Amino acid sequence: MPNSPDFDDAVLLGTLDSFPFAGVDSDLSDEERFARGVAQVLRAWLRAHQDETGSHAVFLLQASPPDELADLPRETFFALDDGETDVTSGMWFVGPPVIRGTRFETQASFDEMFPAVVSAGVGDVAAVTYRKTARGPMLRFYPHGLSDPERAMSMRLAESAVDLSKVFELVDIVHRSTLVTPSGHQGGAKLWKNREKHYPVRHVEVEIQAYLRTGLSVGLPLCRINPEQNLVAGRLDLEIEELDPTTRQVSRPAILELKVIRSFGSTGASTSNSQTEKWLSEGVDQAHAYREERSARAGALCCFDMRVNPTDEACFKKVESKASGLKVAVKSWPLYPDVKLFRAAGATTALSAGSPQATT
Repeated sequence: MPNSPDFDDAVLLGTLDSFPFAGVDSDLSDEERFARGVAQVLRAWLRAHQDETGSHAVFLLQASPPDELADLPRETFFALDDGETDVTSGMWFVGPPVIRGTRFETQASFDEMFPAVVSAGVGDVAAVTYRKTARGPMLRFYPHGLSDPERAMSMRLAESAVDLSKVFELVDIVHRSTLVTPSGHQGGAKLWKNREKHYPVRHVEVEIQAYLRTGLSVGLPLCRINPEQNLVAGRLDLEIEELDPTTRQVSRPAILELKVIRSFGSTGASTSNSQTEKWLSEGVDQAHAYREERSARAGALCCFDMRVNPTDEACFKKVESKASGLKVAVKSWPLYPDVKLFRAAGATTALSAGSPQATT
């Protein structure tokens, strides 16, 4: 088909370049699609208008503005994703596909936006904030709205390559906010079948993988998080893909092999130490093989420890040499069936680290 005089191949490629993974997040929740969409429209504008940016903005996952703002002037835009609409200032109301949006200009400072949003009656609506800083653009996702500002996740918008340290940082956030105790489990996605007996649910790996994919998808909004990839070497749990800012080619910063180690299965059958050691050793092999097959920059074995004694590191020491030789990172995160066990573990760790005594 001949090129349109107003739209040539270069324009098309530029659009695709800004949104390399458009459409691949259709199976995510509305909140996750919203957060990723905001990051993508911001990057589209910032890449083309680096010197023409506002200092801060807030985006709210609500397509129609509330009645409390009915008398205020507004503007509606219908193509936020084309990089030609300045989205770096104001209060925005958008849907999960961040394409159409309504903007209210505001003179409020970044900090004043929080009470302003709450006063408008949308403090409990999922939100993303943008702030221009000396270190670059800063985005934060508030899944429970600006009325709960302490429950936020930073979103990466930098044009530098993702590395394993950033991936682990996001896994840490998911762990402490949703996985470490049952109080963080969302909806029907539970990890424990019988908390008193330390029995996990039958498909606990699937539940943990879903939590991690959500956290990585939001924390790395310009990347694609691929679950369950069938390879020659086996089935890869999670793969991270990004558009390389230098070569403009898709690359793979990391692949993650997930293992849940446990004292018991969902039916109460016990797991021996030798079984755990064998499982971890196989996990290192898998992470190495998948990394090589997918030409990823890093491979990691991520272990979620549901054992009665998750501080026992003997099984990990058995695979240290092998993992080091294959350049596979191994990291574990403890999971507790009860908040009392979590608090007790924290106290033990603090005492062993020589925490300063309280003074009167």
